[in-house]
Amino acid sequence: MAGGLLLVARLGLVAVVCAGGCGHAERGVPAEPPPAASSQQPEVESVLEGDLEVIVEDSEPTSRVLYFLHVDDRRIPLRFSGDPPDLLTGARVRVSGRWDADGTFVVTSVEAAPPPQAG
Repeated sequence: MAGGLLLVARLGLVAVVCAGGCGHAERGVPAEPPPAASSQQPEVESVLEGDLEVIVEDSEPTSRVLYFLHVDDRRIPLRFSGDPPDLLTGARVRVSGRWDADGTFVVTSVEAAPPPQAG
């Protein structure tokens, strides 16, 4: 599988393996556009609640872990100001933080959230 991406889902984690020097493995993981600019206020602390997605990218020179929060129909990229949580994909979380200019949500705190109410 030279130059291709391999996605492996196991135990709630998704691994993205780039074989043969794919330069940019993130192309295999499309990100949703950020929320409307009116809802992003970089200087204001915000709280979001949704389902966590954890993606492990592994390639020849290095690897990295990407985090996203699924809120309604949006997929929001997360960056943690400290150590990221030890949680699996699908965990329901509440995050506090601020919006970065690139549409990433910079998380300052994270906690487990109750499942959504049926309604």
